[in-house]
Amino acid sequence: WTRCSPKSSRAACRDGVVSARGPLASIASRFARLPGVGFHRGCPIPVATRPVRRRRRGHTCPGMMMAMRLALAAALTHATALNASLPQFDNTCWDDDPLTPCPTPKAANDRYASLAMPGGHQPPASIFDPACAESERKYDRALQLRSNASRCFEALRKRKAIDDAEARQITCDKTAFLAHTWWDGPMVRVVALFLRSFRATQNPTCAKLVVWTPTQGSERANERGRALVEEVEKMDGAPVVFQVLQTKELAHGTPFEDYVNRAILPHDWSTDRPGDKKEGTRHFSDFFQLFILYLYGGVYFDADQVLLRDMWPLYGMHFVYQWSFDQSKFNNAVQGLRKRHGMKIVQHGGKLQGKGCCKGWGNAIWSAKIMRMSGTATYALPCSSWDPFWLRMDGHHTGEMTRPSIKWPEPPNRNWLFQSMHAQYGDWYEGAFGIHWHGGAGGPHGGGDAQSIWEPHVKPGSYFDYWEKLYAKPVGAPAAPAAAVRARRRM
Repeated sequence: WTRCSPKSSRAACRDGVVSARGPLASIASRFARLPGVGFHRGCPIPVATRPVRRRRRGHTCPGMMMAMRLALAAALTHATALNASLPQFDNTCWDDDPLTPCPTPKAANDRYASLAMPGGHQPPASIFDPACAESERKYDRALQLRSNASRCFEALRKRKAIDDAEARQITCDKTAFLAHTWWDGPMVRVVALFLRSFRATQNPTCAKLVVWTPTQGSERANERGRALVEEVEKMDGAPVVFQVLQTKELAHGTPFEDYVNRAILPHDWSTDRPGDKKEGTRHFSDFFQLFILYLYGGVYFDADQVLLRDMWPLYGMHFVYQWSFDQSKFNNAVQGLRKRHGMKIVQHGGKLQGKGCCKGWGNAIWSAKIMRMSGTATYALPCSSWDPFWLRMDGHHTGEMTRPSIKWPEPPNRNWLFQSMHAQYGDWYEGAFGIHWHGGAGGPHGGGDAQSIWEPHVKPGSYFDYWEKLYAKPVGAPAAPAAAVRARRRM
């Protein structure tokens, strides 16, 4: 509230000409428009009764002070009520708070930082292991260098053996690993397998998966969806919760607020068709990924994957994985990022100034150049760690076949996990954290006899069938020993 200053003309003060700022500006403007009303010491009074005396600096009338206090109290009450209505989750390894405990020691992070691919953040030379960087690369005709995926798998398997030996020492008092995924319709079989694999493989005291949905109960909107969700909920293991995405409320007061109001809220992102590709839906998940990681931190997952082992050695790391053989591109189907990080990725290319949702948020931004510019120190894990069959698919189509010893399942397309027999090919992916199958089974590039992209025909004995039976309960869930290493502060 700005009253007459020493620099104001006497005529202006006598006539009650003032300016106002802040939450009480509208009140001031209303008083100023009333006939015969002026201001004395910042208080509106009739001009005829206004005493003429020298104004003392710093004085505010009791009525105005009370109004300001009431306005402030109302604003604080509104903010408190808004925050209370929003979902709150612990996430001690990705909350960017150095005082919160994370159970993963630096040595475990370094085991995988050492395998970082050239396009991402680089580890110290003293720990760098070139096993994967020299294995997953484009064919160099001049030097006759080809990819050798078996060498990278060997490095991953060695690390997995150490991880498994140390896993029983990892326990948490609060959620240390908060994971996120988005699903916009009734639950389907392939997504239910992802949820079951999370529950079965991740540490039940440390990990939690939030399945964000557009409306309450949309995942149970039909009889089949309800049955699949109930099967997931009956399992023991790491918790999985369903949470409505309150986009408007979550965006309030953040850099996303204007974009959400202009480009996101006008659309209805719910659907009764699994994996619907209506306007912008596939790009919405790319927006959602950076939006939710900015707000909460943790790890984002596309829903078209299967987890194979505990991710505890990666807790707290910024990571994505390499795009097949291409060391200049990344795949964002899995991304680890701390809370409030990654705004340079969001702002790149003027995405927040866009008129619609959500072009520009997808694969175009996941390049080595942009990620280096982002300042997030994001490691590019090898493709073998999350998407090993992609190497086989690209080798089959381009002639850059990997060598020499992996017995790859057939057919060499996205339907392999629904048609290839596990008993015939075994766990050729041993060492990988998961399988991202690209949601393309049965599509125009997938082949096979699948009914649709998200509802494929599953052969008995196939990899998918094997995993469904395997993940009916937790796999090797460790019982916390008395001498377990409790979550320690990360220095």
